Amino acid sequence: MHDLLILQSCFDGKLLCRKSLRDESYGTPIIRELVKTLYKHSSHRDLATLFDIVQERVRKVTKKLVEKRSDFGPQVPDVTKTLTGLRKVLLFPKYKVCPKTE
Repeated sequence: MHDLLILQSCFDGKLLCRKSLRDESYGTPIIRELVKTLYKHSSHRDLATLFDIVQERVRKVTKKLVEKRSDFGPQVPDVTKTLTGLRKVLLFPKYKVCPKTE
């Protein structure tokens, strides 16, 4: 099997996939949390760990949103990993998000 790392907004075939939370101005929770996580942690964490962080954050955010809007179900992203061995995928090693001003 080849090395795969997949992040899906929800599990395949579940009812939760039919109606996901989406704000016209801000988009979906999974995209917002993915962008935030990549921006904050991509320089020092591997991609599999980043996907786990996104998964947990989306779970928390959508749980709070569902309490306000009962017509939606919580969104639970699905992470599929088939990375062999101890292989880690790094996006931007040594990249500094906020360089120090001199």
